[in-house]
Amino acid sequence: MITKNELFRQTVHALLGIIIVIGYYFKIITPLIIFLLLVLSGIISILIRRTRIPIISWIIDKFEREEVKKEFPIKGVFFFFLGTLLCVKLFSRDIALASIMILALGDSVSHIVGVQFGRLRNIFNIKGKKFLEGTLAGIAVGFLGNHKAAAVGASIGYGAALTTGCLLAGKRFPLAVTLMGV
Repeated sequence: MITKNELFRQTVHALLGIIIVIGYYFKIITPLIIFLLLVLSGIISILIRRTRIPIISWIIDKFEREEVKKEFPIKGVFFFFLGTLLCVKLFSRDIALASIMILALGDSVSHIVGVQFGRLRNIFNIKGKKFLEGTLAGIAVGFLGNHKAAAVGASIGYGAALTTGCLLAGKRFPLAVTLMGV
């Protein structure tokens, strides 16, 4: 059963990815900003282990997983920014945008579905904590979110495609509608 805190964490994860994709698409967020966010999250992680930082400590106490708090606080945020930075630096803009959406949505959905409905252990996961149902759900959300939105975008244009993308399947906001050369 997924807890409220974990559901909140995964929702924030997905929303952060959506915000970064929108910002990067409209050239508001640059690779430099993503790099600075990565560095900032690393600094906060180091500082938070040594001292309490007023608002950040409260957020970490309330929402961070217990096993991560002592070893590497805000580990997920740090690696999210690292993955995002690698995407925007290594790949073309279109592929980077699609990759970030898959990272944000696929990862969140796979965790929620795996914890909530998972029964079959994923044999490809070394530690054995992941479920096949979650992996398949994450793959499906990543693929369908980008694939359907691209098809819709190709036929009805930018503005309508963004609106339609928002409406497709609730939480998914596949901005890939504009990635396929519309």
